[in-house]
Amino acid sequence: MSGTGLQRSFGGGLNWAPIGVIRLGAALEHADVVPSFDQLEAPLVTTVARVFDYTRRQVAEPIWTTGGNPGLQRGSRQTFTLSALLQPLSNQDLMLNLNYRRTVARAGGQGFPELSPAVEAAFPDRVTRDVSGQLIAVDARAINIVRDIDTSLLSGVALHFVSGGRDALQFTLSLNHNWRLKSETLIRPGVPVIDRLGGGGVSRHMLDVQLAAGKRGMGASVNMRWSGQASIDQGAGNDALRIRPPVILDASAFIDLDRYLPEWKGRKLGKNLNISLSIANLLNGYSHVRLQDGHAPAGFSRDEIDPLGRTIRLAVRKRF
Repeated sequence: MSGTGLQRSFGGGLNWAPIGVIRLGAALEHADVVPSFDQLEAPLVTTVARVFDYTRRQVAEPIWTTGGNPGLQRGSRQTFTLSALLQPLSNQDLMLNLNYRRTVARAGGQGFPELSPAVEAAFPDRVTRDVSGQLIAVDARAINIVRDIDTSLLSGVALHFVSGGRDALQFTLSLNHNWRLKSETLIRPGVPVIDRLGGGGVSRHMLDVQLAAGKRGMGASVNMRWSGQASIDQGAGNDALRIRPPVILDASAFIDLDRYLPEWKGRKLGKNLNISLSIANLLNGYSHVRLQDGHAPAGFSRDEIDPLGRTIRLAVRKRF
């Protein structure tokens, strides 16, 4: 029904354990990639969007068009990985891993990127300005690309241990780091490569830490996410925007009341009653976007970037 034809996919891998605690691996995968039905045939939708115009360095409200693009082509994706896993303890409670991954996508479709000066130069027919240069319309449907390369070094540590005997309390700690070595797109021949790490607004380093503790009917977890600084190139003659992402800390906890409060067991209201509490963005952080002189440009104030901030959710669930 999609009319995309045959899609090939193949791959292979090798695993080797030179000693008991170390396992090494390598894999290569190739797959044909075709546009999704929505990318091809979704209805056109026009809205008024509020975006930052890097050319004029001001907030604009152009007519923003999304929907299907029947002209999207097929493409391919190749992924090469090298991995190493270390389990120094015989009970496998501690694991350390290191992975190198390189993904190359050729041709195919991709979502319309952020409207930087380089993107506008590559798709002049997608951007409409009036005689004064004011941005008035953008065709933001999916586009065809020539090549997209993403290379990363991923490392992680996972620790799991149990405290106590019957109905033991279990703890899990994991730390994962993503070091993006290369991330770039060539949209069209003859235009500059878009380097997402060098002026494309993407952080080179990302860190995720998770801590969880619990036993049957009770648990709590804390999750911390951090990204390194990034920048957005505003084109020749303009200062780059500097982005300092926040440290995002989320916390949650739950309890089954009838399991730990004996006086609730005999009550219909308390039986099978679960209460959970979650706090998102506990530190109330947001991405700070600044110019070279330290000022925030229009459109990048605290409330415009993240109007919600810290959110607290209390949920009560009962099974009848």
